[in-house]
Amino acid sequence: MSLRLCLLLFVLLCARADMVDLDPSTSGTEVTERVVDGDIKDVRWIGVDQSENCDETCRDICLRNAGGDACVQACGCYISTTTLLALTSKGTVYRSSNGGQTWDSQKDLLNRVASMVTQKSKVTVKQMISSRVDPNIIFLLCDGAVHFVSRDQGVNFQPVRITGLFEGRRRLDRFVFHNTEREWALGSSLTPSCDKDKLGLSHPDCHQELYVTQDLGKTWRKIPQHVLQFGWGTAGQDIHGAPKERVYATVVAKGFKGRDADSFHSKSNLIMSDDWFLTKPRIVAQDAFKFHFTANFLFVAVSAKPKHKGLSLLVSQDGGESFQAAEFPFRQLHFGYHIVDTAEGTVFIWVNHDFETPSIGNIYVSDSTGTRFSLSLRSVFKGANDIVEFYSVDGLEGIFLANYAEDFAKDPFESEESSGKSQRLPSIKTAITFDKGGAWVPLQPPEGSEDAECSNIGSDVEEDEEQEEGDEKARGKESFKRKSNKNSNKNSNNKKMKTVCSLHLHGFAQFGSFGPIYSTDTAKGILLATGNVGTKLEDQIDMVNTYLSRDGGLSWTQVRKGSHIYEISDHGALITMAANQARTNKVLFTWDQGLHWNPINFPETTQITNIVTHPSFAAQEFVVYGKRGGLGVVYHLNFKSLHTRPCAGANNPGSADSDFEEWSPSDTRQGKCLMGRQITYVRRKRSSQCFNGFEFEPRQLVRNCECTEEDWECDLGYSRSSPNEPCELLDDAPPKVNVTEACGGQSGGSYFVSRGYRQIAGDTCEGGVDHAPDIKACPAHPRAVAYRSWFSLLVVLCFGAMMAVTTYINRDKRVNLLLARWTSQRTAARKRSSRKLPLDDELAAMDEDSDNEKHSLVNRK
Repeated sequence: MSLRLCLLLFVLLCARADMVDLDPSTSGTEVTERVVDGDIKDVRWIGVDQSENCDETCRDICLRNAGGDACVQACGCYISTTTLLALTSKGTVYRSSNGGQTWDSQKDLLNRVASMVTQKSKVTVKQMISSRVDPNIIFLLCDGAVHFVSRDQGVNFQPVRITGLFEGRRRLDRFVFHNTEREWALGSSLTPSCDKDKLGLSHPDCHQELYVTQDLGKTWRKIPQHVLQFGWGTAGQDIHGAPKERVYATVVAKGFKGRDADSFHSKSNLIMSDDWFLTKPRIVAQDAFKFHFTANFLFVAVSAKPKHKGLSLLVSQDGGESFQAAEFPFRQLHFGYHIVDTAEGTVFIWVNHDFETPSIGNIYVSDSTGTRFSLSLRSVFKGANDIVEFYSVDGLEGIFLANYAEDFAKDPFESEESSGKSQRLPSIKTAITFDKGGAWVPLQPPEGSEDAECSNIGSDVEEDEEQEEGDEKARGKESFKRKSNKNSNKNSNNKKMKTVCSLHLHGFAQFGSFGPIYSTDTAKGILLATGNVGTKLEDQIDMVNTYLSRDGGLSWTQVRKGSHIYEISDHGALITMAANQARTNKVLFTWDQGLHWNPINFPETTQITNIVTHPSFAAQEFVVYGKRGGLGVVYHLNFKSLHTRPCAGANNPGSADSDFEEWSPSDTRQGKCLMGRQITYVRRKRSSQCFNGFEFEPRQLVRNCECTEEDWECDLGYSRSSPNEPCELLDDAPPKVNVTEACGGQSGGSYFVSRGYRQIAGDTCEGGVDHAPDIKACPAHPRAVAYRSWFSLLVVLCFGAMMAVTTYINRDKRVNLLLARWTSQRTAARKRSSRKLPLDDELAAMDEDSDNEKHSLVNRK
């Protein structure tokens, strides 16, 4: 009997070889494991699947991946996908058709397809590129000359290569899908000279060639230009009226060779073509360094005139038909730009003003035109991976976080006595804004924080602040008004945050692998991040902890010691995390947003790299991947049976029998109002033991608020010394309004004069505080004044001439005699004409009188 029992247990264990046993605290969850041939570099959801249970309505289905959202309108019984592709460091692609539960290697399939078109059949995939038009399409960019495209979620692949003389052996270096046409794409390839001898990319004949395809790589057309940067001229919306064939590219000017695409000293122009360059392209901007195209704007960085030192920024709102120079509050050199956010109707841009400190720049925010920029936050940090430490809170308007450097020398990574060897941690701090960059404040530390860094500041902070206030009074208010070019990078705009003991958070840019600031637009108000409480951001592992916010970053709670990587799903009702600074044998999950954490145990320890979930962020499944012993490991977590019922009561949130509550974001200064309105969201209660599911559609109510100071930001050329101070004119601000230009050369109109403020773009407040610009009447136009002056002079001259003639007549006797005769003759003629004569006789008499009169006038001469 015991032998049969052992055999039965053995069979069951073999059948569930990929399942991991759970401890009693995690009953209701399932875990599967798959070992792959290397570290996981990328995981992507692809495709749209058909479902048996749905209605016949049409809906937009979007898949969110690293390369952007891919959206398609699906009509009928369709749901978003359960198909995933994973790419390893060995260049191998794995495919799962069941949400990550099982995985199949695609190596043999791709090698077999490649052998049909080339003798080299070993395939190494470098990058997976998702179509933004059709989620079913995926392109595999490979290390050799053969690449692959799939139109059916990776079930089948077709080979892609550049065809034609010699081009069949050329590899693609970049591949860019069109934004609206599913079969169109641009591809670039380096010339063979780029691989020659030791010169490589510096070879004089090395350049990048551009190709276009309209059939997903079956055929290619070569564009006869030496291209540096290129891109489609549409951003998914036809707001500029641009044709879908439009292509922008920066090309090397005639007489210059080489592929120096990263130097703004290159002689290159931005060109535009609407016919695949069959006719001569139009030069949009000369001496163009790089360009960036969004749904609303085209930004072009060009060499500054006249000495070509530094950069200037041009902005177009009509797809490059016309440009306007961007206006900034400081008359300084610009050495680098990063467009960090354009999602809410304004532009946030990072500008580097010091060539020797490329990691530090100011954040400026534009008005609704995208051309007039005011200072938002100074000295924001940019990491070595070219990522600016500036983050938006997904799903909430106007809330952003940023990491800025304070009291740096030439570079935040160098000490003041830097000899090239001494390095120190940059003094990085975190700030948050609730009004789209109008005012920045430190993050509140978690309640009851006992961090040693905070407990030792105490009176030193107060003494420093008192000393600063005394020094400021002694210097007078002009100390802030007069900002020179030298001090524009100093943190006078941030000085109230200098000595505050607050929470500081890690982003993507610095210190490697700590968990970043993270939020999703389906989980309103929930943020996760790693960092520390103190006077600056720390990189020591034992000082980094994991924090959670449920109110959009206003307040925070420490949920775990140490750094973790995390994911949010089911509209915020389910959160998972795992330690990511050391090997671990468990993943933690919470269904009450951090009040309680439950472990899921693994049989072996693994270095966890990341946790991802379905791109809808509504599923109860997660994919966890990491590495162990030189191999990659993928886990699938299924929480579908954790709760037995769906959430109910969304129509009566806040009631005792409802699983939902109402919540409005706030920054405590304006009550429940942000961006001039109060938005009330309906979300699941923290304590409700239920799932939202895919069908849950969050509701929100909106009402406008009365305007307050927080609804206004400083206009171009103005800045605040601290969040609660008024906007004051900067010393090196641009000139005030040009009345002639503002009035357009016309009379009778009006123009605006700034009072130092402008309403935040997108703010909808009504009444209350009013800092709107003053309206002035346009002065009379010089031409109009000149015309009126000439007319007046002409009237005076005519009147004078009449007076002179009258005086002459009265004084001359001969003239008086002639005038008397003429008057008597006219009187006699009128008497004769008063007789009743036939019509012909009357006309004859009139002619006779006229002849007599003429004659007499002749005789008088």
